[in-house]
Amino acid sequence: MNEVRIAADGNNAGHEHRHEHDAVSRWTNGTLMVQSVCAATVVVLSILGLAQLHPLNMAVAATIGVSAALALQGLIAGGFYSHIISDCCSQPVLRDIRTGLTAELLAGLAGLAIGFWSLLGPDPGVLIAVAVIVMGTGLLLGAGLHNRLAHCSGGNPYIRPFFQHVNSDLVAAAAGTEVTVAAGAIVLGILSLLGPNSPPFLLVGLLALGSSNLVTSIAMAGRMGGIWAQG
Repeated sequence: MNEVRIAADGNNAGHEHRHEHDAVSRWTNGTLMVQSVCAATVVVLSILGLAQLHPLNMAVAATIGVSAALALQGLIAGGFYSHIISDCCSQPVLRDIRTGLTAELLAGLAGLAIGFWSLLGPDPGVLIAVAVIVMGTGLLLGAGLHNRLAHCSGGNPYIRPFFQHVNSDLVAAAAGTEVTVAAGAIVLGILSLLGPNSPPFLLVGLLALGSSNLVTSIAMAGRMGGIWAQG
């Protein structure tokens, strides 16, 4: 009788775990789609601005878009991993992961606030430059976050395949690109504060941030698609 009860409890736990997995997959895929759209829009707006089509206005709009994409990236990572990192990581690794998650999310939210403020402010160029520096810093602190989280898969049968895919060449390359893009965005933001002709520097920085975010979201969406299909 006890064996039957134990087996039933195990089946119920398996169904609950599966239900949680499906809910997370739907939320993550939907958020990744929105992130990709935001990042692609930023790329288009930045290119239009570099083509001298209302460059400052395009920079403001691109700032809002890339901020939203970065905040969504932090939300995706936080929502997907929050139920496993506290049980599977050592404290130093856990602090490192939480720093990355918080940095991306806060940088995105700060960029959004500065972007909307620049719509009303007297000197939007300065505000956008500050936003680019903030977002570059957040991206730099969160760079390679998915690779660090790979050490926290534990024995979860639904999470482990994800990390096996995350360690693929495409996602690893995207993580490596984030460091270069983030450092470049910080430099371009500083140059735009020092130079008399700031819009080109801002637009190049925003184009780099948007492109990096787009590559990362596409890489993660492609890998996740195979995982959800297997599940």
